[in-house]
Amino acid sequence: MRDLNLVSAPRFTLADEGRAVFVPAERIAVSTGALTWDGSRRIAAYGTVLEQVSELRSRASQLTFRLAPDVSVFRKVVWTLSYTFARARAEQSGLDGSTFDSPTIRAWSRANTDVRHTIIASIGRDFGKFGSVSMFSRFMSGRPFTPMIASDVNGDGFANDRAFIFDPAVAGSTSTSSTAVDLQRLVAGASRNVRQCLERQLGRPAAANSCEGPWTTFLSAQVSVNPRVFGSRIGLHLTHLNVAIDNPLGGLDELLHGRNLRGWGNPTAPDPTLYRVRGFDASARRYEYQVNPRFGDTRPANTAIRAPFRVSVEARLNLSTPVAQQQVHRFLSAGRNGNPGKRLTVADLKRRYARCARS
Repeated sequence: MRDLNLVSAPRFTLADEGRAVFVPAERIAVSTGALTWDGSRRIAAYGTVLEQVSELRSRASQLTFRLAPDVSVFRKVVWTLSYTFARARAEQSGLDGSTFDSPTIRAWSRANTDVRHTIIASIGRDFGKFGSVSMFSRFMSGRPFTPMIASDVNGDGFANDRAFIFDPAVAGSTSTSSTAVDLQRLVAGASRNVRQCLERQLGRPAAANSCEGPWTTFLSAQVSVNPRVFGSRIGLHLTHLNVAIDNPLGGLDELLHGRNLRGWGNPTAPDPTLYRVRGFDASARRYEYQVNPRFGDTRPANTAIRAPFRVSVEARLNLSTPVAQQQVHRFLSAGRNGNPGKRLTVADLKRRYARCARS
């Protein structure tokens, strides 16, 4: 994707980040850091003029190992276990993904869907005349995400700017030092994945998809009951009974923890916002940032993404006499007890049942 109305050269560069900005410094509000896009337009009367082109590339590969039992040994228990290692990389420009410098620069990075490790396990047990039970589980490593700024700071018209990870050891100005100290405080209390992501990028721009969320789990179960276990009379009418349980881990999480959910069985969506702009120092040509204390947070209370706990019961009930029983009664009643029709012999009944079986 290209913006045909974006000026080709930046107006200035931020002193502490080295970030190219495409609007003049006087077009940035000192009190809020908000900017006006017309300063970055070739023709000020128009906003963004986007040209959609298919010129970027991606690469993906995976290797899967799968184990399954010998059915001659495990006759009533069936299980499978698989592990997949995958890698996915994508080429992005600053308008298709995230940017730090010019939005026209293309770069390769981890793809948004680059889940490196996936483990899938399933098991089923046949209990003969009683029915069967099966379970399915999936364990996935975290999806990548990028430390971002909540608003547009380079003036290209898109709020997709990657954050600069300030290093407290080299921070110079008061505002930069304050941001670095807040960032250090965030790192100290963050999860291991978030802490490692930020520490290895101190003093430089955050790379695209350089952070990774936590592992996620999913579990489901299914119970199929043979209706005849409830007795022959019920079994004639109740022909199918199945109970499906989706995300029992989520239900257990809510049962044990109430409103303070741990996120068991739910997909994770880490908060990618590292900074919020709170002002602009025009003389020093640098933004003033506020560190988001919830960066990388995946707690369910801070996201609307849920995988609900659900129990589904499916039953099939015949309200009339079963079809097979009606068929037997029709065959045997002809010519008997005063009923019209020819009385069928044993040979006749065998031939009729044979025709029914073939049809």
